[in-house]
Amino acid sequence: MRLGKNSIINGKLVIAIGSVLIVWVVLLIDILSPGVRYHSLIDILVVALVIPFGIWFIREFKKNLRHREESRGMNRKLKNLDKQKNEFVSMAAHELRAPLTAIKGYISMVTQGDAGDIPEKARRFLADVNTINDRLIRLVNNMLNVSRIEEGRMVFQLETEELSHVVRAVYSQFIPEAERKGLNYALKTSKHIRDRVSVDPDRIHEVIANLISNAIKYTDKGSVMVKLVQPNKATVRFEVKDTGSGISKEEQEKLFQKFYRVETNVGKTTGTGLGLYISRLLVEIFGGKIGLNSELGKGSTFWFEIPLATSAKKKSSAV
Repeated sequence: MRLGKNSIINGKLVIAIGSVLIVWVVLLIDILSPGVRYHSLIDILVVALVIPFGIWFIREFKKNLRHREESRGMNRKLKNLDKQKNEFVSMAAHELRAPLTAIKGYISMVTQGDAGDIPEKARRFLADVNTINDRLIRLVNNMLNVSRIEEGRMVFQLETEELSHVVRAVYSQFIPEAERKGLNYALKTSKHIRDRVSVDPDRIHEVIANLISNAIKYTDKGSVMVKLVQPNKATVRFEVKDTGSGISKEEQEKLFQKFYRVETNVGKTTGTGLGLYISRLLVEIFGGKIGLNSELGKGSTFWFEIPLATSAKKKSSAV
């Protein structure tokens, strides 16, 4: 038979009150017992101090029990609200993805001449619209992915993929945006690099796109350098280095947390705080690690490392 929460609280309160009453009774018996005079005076003084303390203790104990129960109720309400919020975000993101994809398709058709020739100025405007639309699609994907990953509903199609192929594909997507900002945008990879990894190509594509997009977004002038290197025989490392404003040490410690957004050098926060959080979750799922090196005024280098396919197989088979 399960006791109700009110019964448990009342039981604890009865125990506390009973304990205080027992102390009072013992002291009173000691005072009323025959004994030395000065000994009784000391006991009277002790009782005079213990009685108000006991009353205060019972009140504080009762208040603490009430606050604890209120906190538990509030936590339950917050969990329900968080669940409802996640369900709403997931539903809204799902509904937004289809029209955004359609917009991207129509923009592509117009720029490729399916609707006839268009002026070069209009073509540039459409290119900007396409860039903004791509950002919206990434935002929608992030909102969908965060709830799926946290709830364990994300399905991964693991394949053995050369990471350089994905990097080149993502790098090419951001060339127009980097050129419009006048940035020196470059890709460097070693000719003899070993980069076959066991990942979901679509998900690692999202990670790389998040990192390159942020680098270009927060760099107003200078360069954005994308690199693929091999720090050791069992690992491949992706890096994107920018000449932006940099990130403080305090912010670096919070950067990969959910919904945390970096404050820019003009005192504003941008983004949703989901991109880097999801990137960390995905990289860790693929057996890797992610991080950054940054200093205020000297730009940032975001990176992740993933074990090569042979190493990843050995690790998974040992689990």
